[in-house]
Amino acid sequence: MDNASRQDDLRNAWRVFLLEWELARHYHFPYLLYIASTNRNPLLDELLPSLLYVRLASLLDEILKFAIDQFGLSLPQQGYRDDLNGRINILANNRKLNHQDELHRIRNRRNQLAHRSATSTTWDELEAAIDKVETTIEPFLSIGTRPHLEYFGERSAFQDSPDPEILGIQDFKCGVKENGVIALEFRWSQALYRQD
Repeated sequence: MDNASRQDDLRNAWRVFLLEWELARHYHFPYLLYIASTNRNPLLDELLPSLLYVRLASLLDEILKFAIDQFGLSLPQQGYRDDLNGRINILANNRKLNHQDELHRIRNRRNQLAHRSATSTTWDELEAAIDKVETTIEPFLSIGTRPHLEYFGERSAFQDSPDPEILGIQDFKCGVKENGVIALEFRWSQALYRQD
């Protein structure tokens, strides 16, 4: 794969990650479509940010691999391991990367989340890490300003059903808009059955 295609793939991977993050942090909103109220789930608030944090570090690693290739550097060189730690160090030591200390903190936090049981992160900590990674990767991918992302959810009115056992069917959808345009969407229908 040539550099331009690889760069496009990584830009798209970053975009999809942001869309999924926006959707995940609003996981409790679809309940508003059913019962007009919502509560956060402590289990999901512990698991989702942690899983996304690990994915964020993985994406950072892929982008730094691309940057190393772009700059004509190579791993492993003496003193550098072929891992995220080595990639951060080789780019920083060749003056291609700033704020490596923050990236090492993200890498260490990822390691804690991936390898220590009963370790989790928060939505706020994840967002701070996303902001730092975004600043880091901008020079390599030219991703520009983050688009305005907005969760949405909708439900239809009840529709008649030809099935006599079903009182009505309701359609639902939720997703994320990117600069006002639907970029990620999920749809489902639910039937209301007669209680005889």
